[in-house]
Amino acid sequence: MVANRLVDPKSKLAVSSWYKEKVYLPELENTNFAPHEFYRSMDYLEKMKGDIEKDLDYIKEQDFSYIVTLRKRRLNEAREAIEATFADLEEKKNKNEKEKKKELSFSLIYLVYPVKTSF
Repeated sequence: MVANRLVDPKSKLAVSSWYKEKVYLPELENTNFAPHEFYRSMDYLEKMKGDIEKDLDYIKEQDFSYIVTLRKRRLNEAREAIEATFADLEEKKNKNEKEKKKELSFSLIYLVYPVKTSF
């Protein structure tokens, strides 16, 4: 019912047919839930609300430090990749400059010492 409200809001009664058309979970294949079964599930969630909120708060506290660590790691990896890319570009630039100097020196040699093409 929560997914329905977020994705494609329908009436509570329409949810019992909506999930068959829009939700794919292998566990739900060949099932047929009546509306009262959805309501019963919501009643259970309501009873467990306090415990669920406590668990989510704990997870949020634990995951926050993990997320910060993960983001720092990803930023470092991105920085390293960018630095490696710049190093590769600099290397290619230097290689191209060396090749151009080599071509230029061959051109200068040709101008100074023309090669006789006809005999």
